[in-house]
Amino acid sequence: MPVAAEQSAAQLQLRQERLQSATYEIAQVVLAGGDLPVLFAEVHRIIAALMPARNFYVALLSADGAELSFPYFVDEHVEPPPPRPLGNGFTEYVLHSRRPQLVNAAELHALLLARGAYQSLDRPASQRLGAPLLVGGRAIGVIALQDYVQATAYSVEDLRLLNFVAGQTAVAVQRRQAEIALARAEQRYRSIFENAVEGLYVSSPAGRFLSVNPALARMLGYGSPQELLTDVNDIRRQIYVRPGRRDEFFAQVQRGDQVSDFESEVYRRDGSRIWIAESVRVVRDPDGAIDHFEGVATDVTGRREAARALEAARDAADAASRAKSYFLASVSHELRTPLNGILGYTQILRREPGLSERQREGLRVIHESADHLLALINDVLDLSKIEAGRIELQEADFDLPGFVAGVERTIAPRATGKGILFESEVAGDLPAWVRGDEQRLRQVVYNLVANAVKFTMAGGVVFSVQRREADVIRFSVSDTGPGIAAEDLARLFQPFTQVGPQSNSAACGTGLGLAISRSLVERMGGTLNVESRPGWGSRFWFDVALPAATSAPAPAPAPRRIAGYEGRRRRVLIVDDLPANRAIIQEMLAPLGFELAEAADGLSALAEMDRFNPDLVLMDLRLNGGIDGLEATRRIRARPARQPIRIVAVSASAYEVDRAGCFAAGCDDFLAKPFREEELWGIVGRMLGLSWRQDGAGETRTPFAAQVEPPPAAEAAMIHDLAAKGDVVGIRARAEALMSAQPRYAPFAQGVLELAGRFRMKAIRQYVARYMD
Repeated sequence: MPVAAEQSAAQLQLRQERLQSATYEIAQVVLAGGDLPVLFAEVHRIIAALMPARNFYVALLSADGAELSFPYFVDEHVEPPPPRPLGNGFTEYVLHSRRPQLVNAAELHALLLARGAYQSLDRPASQRLGAPLLVGGRAIGVIALQDYVQATAYSVEDLRLLNFVAGQTAVAVQRRQAEIALARAEQRYRSIFENAVEGLYVSSPAGRFLSVNPALARMLGYGSPQELLTDVNDIRRQIYVRPGRRDEFFAQVQRGDQVSDFESEVYRRDGSRIWIAESVRVVRDPDGAIDHFEGVATDVTGRREAARALEAARDAADAASRAKSYFLASVSHELRTPLNGILGYTQILRREPGLSERQREGLRVIHESADHLLALINDVLDLSKIEAGRIELQEADFDLPGFVAGVERTIAPRATGKGILFESEVAGDLPAWVRGDEQRLRQVVYNLVANAVKFTMAGGVVFSVQRREADVIRFSVSDTGPGIAAEDLARLFQPFTQVGPQSNSAACGTGLGLAISRSLVERMGGTLNVESRPGWGSRFWFDVALPAATSAPAPAPAPRRIAGYEGRRRRVLIVDDLPANRAIIQEMLAPLGFELAEAADGLSALAEMDRFNPDLVLMDLRLNGGIDGLEATRRIRARPARQPIRIVAVSASAYEVDRAGCFAAGCDDFLAKPFREEELWGIVGRMLGLSWRQDGAGETRTPFAAQVEPPPAAEAAMIHDLAAKGDVVGIRARAEALMSAQPRYAPFAQGVLELAGRFRMKAIRQYVARYMD
């Protein structure tokens, strides 16, 4: 064999031996364990036996690929560098290429310059050797050597050796990093397990605790987890107060391998009891059998006690609410019943032709006082309904300008009587007809405007209606009254609360108006706002959506007095235990041609049904005697009817529950006391399908409607001329003279004086023009 061939074979065998030795030694280092710096030191020692390695380092790439660290760095001239961001250097070049590199200083300069600008080293190495640490094709770091003197210190064979060692080292680094991560995770888990506030445990299917944390031991009254593990060997028997809970737990586990918020009463070490909620996960072995349970337990004793206390408080509150509702219903009934007599007879007596002006005025005062008392009662009922959440809006199309005019007609005389101004400012772009709850809106506006007039002693009140946006209308009431102090504004809307110096006045009312108004505005989707300060006055306003009506309803015909009805004579049975209430209905229906009969209790009503055979029964709900109005209604409905019978419940009980009860018993409609004669006639007409006859003698809409008797045309023309000249003094003198000379023209003269007080000459001309012809 030639000498050259023998030398080549010897070198190949030596390289193989060196590789085997390096592989064995690296494997031993990996198996020995230890930190990464120890591993890298051993790798350095192994490489130093294969090639020159005075200058050697290992660089590792961070998990996010943005930073290099140097856990092992040995160099003759350079100090170990700190972690740094990726740049443009030899290490980055090896990482990027993912191939081993052998370059001298000049070659490295050209390579890096081609990649971009780079920071040259103060003492560049003459030759560099580097290999990437590859795991699954991904570079996680670099092993590198360098020689500062010789440009031929390393050969291609050294490059192959280093690349082989780098491959072994990469596997070792990955494994060691995984072990470190696992150890850290276990440490975090152990820390969480030991320091958790909740009780954590692992238990066997047989019912033994395999592991518990200190929180669970404390929860169950043990000094340490070990004491709990030692003392408890049967969870079913020793922990659960009711052992059957363990069986229920297993039943739930079978449905989904986990149980959440499983509440049970358990024993503590001293025999006391607490309630815990467990959330448990099932862990199964490779064969699918349950291996163990991992659970979290929390002490819910306080929560359950709080829930019991809350339930007891809720029951007490419900009982109190029922008692309050019963009390209000009873008081309302007792108050509304005599008011029915007062308001009923004022309506009946107003038709008497021989009454003097003084008598009519007395009737008016009686009626208005009773109306005021009824409004206070309704306020209390409204508040009760609001608190119970039973207020419902009844939306319908209504005339918005007519609504505003109605407010002005009602409030302006009160302001005039006090000697203060009342102005209405209505935007010209308001829709004529809108959709909303006119009754509830009127209730709010009347309360705000009436309050402003009541508490304003000098100056005036301005009622404003403006469009804010598409369908949103702003209602605003401003006054020059005494104002409200800042400390009183916070409790202004509290029920039964009155603020300011006027709160001591007996004329202030119940203190419910603003509380109800705020609730109604909120129910309509708005907010009732206020701004005020003492000596300055007050302003209340709110915005509500009132969409324009799609079409205006046909104008209602002018109301005329009902004189009778067409067709055969109808029979009406009046059932009420109070003679006065029966007499009122008698007085309202008898003149119209009805045949009437009476009954004072339920049993008498049943007997009268057989004798009288009525077409309509007006049934009071609360009756003395053996049965009430509801039971009497049920018995009437249970009888075979010879002809259709309509039954209307007539009651002073104004709660919805009373209405619902009467319909359930078989009533066809409900009429609340006190009622106006128009309401009685309307419901009787609907029930019996009547066609009314009217005589045109006057209105039947309200008992004391504002009637303006036309003045002589000459008087109207004279006031018109004075208004055209702007002669306010002359207008006032003429109107006062007319009112003094002819009291029947007082409503007309009062309207002129009101407009004159606000210097509204054009309005006066328009007002009197209708009486000039």
